Amino acid sequence: MPRGKKRYWKKIKEMASDQIDSYYNEIDKVYQKDMELANRYLEIARNIGMRCKVRIPRNKKILICKNCKKLLIPGKTARVRVRNNKKTHVTITCIECKNHKRYYIEK
Repeated sequence: MPRGKKRYWKKIKEMASDQIDSYYNEIDKVYQKDMELANRYLEIARNIGMRCKVRIPRNKKILICKNCKKLLIPGKTARVRVRNNKKTHVTITCIECKNHKRYYIEK
């Protein structure tokens, strides 16, 4: 492998993660006015991450429905409930596709 190739990909991944962060900042500004534009920005950010093999941080990944790939906004496109069945957990339900996600809470 040539000497500069590793440095090149490191720079590409750094630029991609900066680009993803900027798209998430735009999503925060836009989602109240235009949900379709926010979903489009989300799709672009996901594509950049997949193309450059950059992971989206967990705190931002929680905002994406795994089934329909839409933005999850509590009260608008998602229902959030705290459940206490066997283990205490937060359930996030996508209103668009009715998909459930559970996040267990440690006491």
